[in-house]
Amino acid sequence: MIIVHDANILIDLFEAGLIKSFFSLGFENHTTDIILREVEQPIQQYVQAGMLQCHVLTAGQLDQIFKILISENGVSLPDCSALWLTQKLGSTAYLLSGDGKLRQCAKNRKIKVHGLLWVFDQFVEKEIIPMKTMSAKLQKLLNQGSRLPIEECQKRISQWAH
Repeated sequence: MIIVHDANILIDLFEAGLIKSFFSLGFENHTTDIILREVEQPIQQYVQAGMLQCHVLTAGQLDQIFKILISENGVSLPDCSALWLTQKLGSTAYLLSGDGKLRQCAKNRKIKVHGLLWVFDQFVEKEIIPMKTMSAKLQKLLNQGSRLPIEECQKRISQWAH
């Protein structure tokens, strides 16, 4: 499965202490240099290890991204670069984002989208991380002010806590 990351997913995974585990899920991971510049956490080591492919955008590609920026009101340049890259990688690529505006734009463009809760579900389904640990990690993110859907989070926290 091909995954294109936006910044908030990388930041949330890092904040939850799950970035290393995420790269063990076996996805083909992509992002753009614009997005990587937004991420202050040490993600570069995963790029250097070949676990996250960073696409350095050319002037021509930036022109295409600016056209998306103009047409998608309220979506940032980095987020438009994620939309563009997901489209470029084809119909088997998924956008991984928690940003509501970006997710809606992707759906309008027929781009498949997943969020952080889907990633957490993957950890549990693939038995990468125990359910009880995932419950605690999700609670930690909520306590830190994450904008995840509270009802969906509480359902998982309760289910995984046992």
